[in-house]
Amino acid sequence: SMNKLPDEHIKELKRAILRRSRSLEGEGRMIPDNYIASSSVSNDQLNLPAHNHRFNKPDTTGTPNSELSSNVPSIILFTFKKNLVFLCISFILLFSVFRAIQNLQTSINDQKYLGITAMSCIHGAMFFTCLWAPTFINIMSAKWAIVLGMFSFLTWTGANFYPKFYTLIPTALFSGWGQGILWTAEASYILKLAFDSSRVTKEAIDKEVFRFNGFFLAGFQTTHIWGNLISSIVISSSSTDQRSGMLGDLNVNWSTTSPPETTAINKCGGLYPCSPVPGGVMQVSDEEKYPMLWKLMGAYLTIGFIGFCLIFFCLDRIGARVYPEKTGFQICLQHLDLLVSHKTFRLLIPLLIFSGLQQGFVYADFNMAYVTCSLKLQFVGYTMIVMGVANVCIAVLIGVGANHVPREAVFGVGGVTHIGVMIIILIWVPDDNMLVHFIIAAALGLCDAVWQTQCNTLICITCPEAVDIAFANYRMLQSLGLFISFVSDRFMCVYSKLYFLIIMLVVSTMFYVLAEYRVRQIDNVVDDVFEEQTSVNRSRDP
Repeated sequence: SMNKLPDEHIKELKRAILRRSRSLEGEGRMIPDNYIASSSVSNDQLNLPAHNHRFNKPDTTGTPNSELSSNVPSIILFTFKKNLVFLCISFILLFSVFRAIQNLQTSINDQKYLGITAMSCIHGAMFFTCLWAPTFINIMSAKWAIVLGMFSFLTWTGANFYPKFYTLIPTALFSGWGQGILWTAEASYILKLAFDSSRVTKEAIDKEVFRFNGFFLAGFQTTHIWGNLISSIVISSSSTDQRSGMLGDLNVNWSTTSPPETTAINKCGGLYPCSPVPGGVMQVSDEEKYPMLWKLMGAYLTIGFIGFCLIFFCLDRIGARVYPEKTGFQICLQHLDLLVSHKTFRLLIPLLIFSGLQQGFVYADFNMAYVTCSLKLQFVGYTMIVMGVANVCIAVLIGVGANHVPREAVFGVGGVTHIGVMIIILIWVPDDNMLVHFIIAAALGLCDAVWQTQCNTLICITCPEAVDIAFANYRMLQSLGLFISFVSDRFMCVYSKLYFLIIMLVVSTMFYVLAEYRVRQIDNVVDDVFEEQTSVNRSRDP
């Protein structure tokens, strides 16, 4: 039956066999040395690498993606944990700051699309950087690439002390360039840590990779909470100062575009003006805005600098690199080849882009047209905290129930919920009821948790032979979605973007069904192959 497989299934079959062999190794079972030879598909047909440790004897000397491959690192287990903890804490500090500022950009810098333009530059620069980021990492090593990427964030945070086009835009481009390098270096560093740890502890490599990434991502998901908590406290204290007469009247300066009457509230949500509101949604002058802004950015810059110092002084340089044996041009070709020739990954491209589009809508349109417009600026932070808590809780539940609930069910619940939420906020005229805003934010957090967990799972399943390249492409496509979401604010109204998101989600779901079908089809074929091989091996046993 193997000879009847279409040619386009050969590579998919190889990946499925790699996945199955991975699970067999996790159970402590050895793969027969004559497995490939005894099957009707040859090693050449499957294009299996000769050095693949899953089909040959375990390699105890080489470490993938590292120049340190001759000796087992003489490093204790505590050092691995120390590096992972410092990396995780620094990312939590830095991205708590970045996400909080991102959530406020369309509200505090809404005049002449300044905030939208800055965020477009960040995500656009990241999109173009992801392809050649590995080349830069191979020159500097992962640690110093992370240091440089974090420094680019600090420059952009500092530019927000005086937000003008000539301060925000150049630093936004630099920050986006640094972010593309930062995420690629982070993945390379954690992968190197996991491989070195597996060689010292004798644990399975896959187990260590999942454990290190799981710990990092669990901490990173909390970044929705801490930075937004700081912004809410600082802005609320500024509002209290206003009520005491220090900065003027709160209702005039920090509320909606006009006094809180029904006519003003009706301009929020899907009815939010397509063109910029004269004076901005906050209706506050620079003299009144800067005291609050300086206090907020001072706190953010301090937190970001602490995260930068943790990396600079405490993170060990372990020599992590991305395919050091390949040139930058070859790595770029590998990125493009995965996007173009990998049949299952191509089907996931609309979903990966949609994951960025829906995040961009929340950061830009929901915060500006719903929260800031109908409530006040300080409630942006509280709303995003609710979304972050829901995101973390749902992600944990999905991970716990992964062995009991099929992926299709999780995806279906996320898709139906997200379409329902988008229809609700499309027809909903927001008022000053905080509970409704928080419920909708929690629902959006649920949906985002589904997309992020399922995208990560699908990447690992469909591209086991090039996970790092696949994740780099995932980040690139997600940044493309964010870029499109922010740029479209210049020519699309809120209701138009909601229609676009609904259509994009339907299209993504259709392609996901096809991708899931291909994965299941290949898995069924490999099930038969392994069962047949097991029967043959048992019959040969005396």
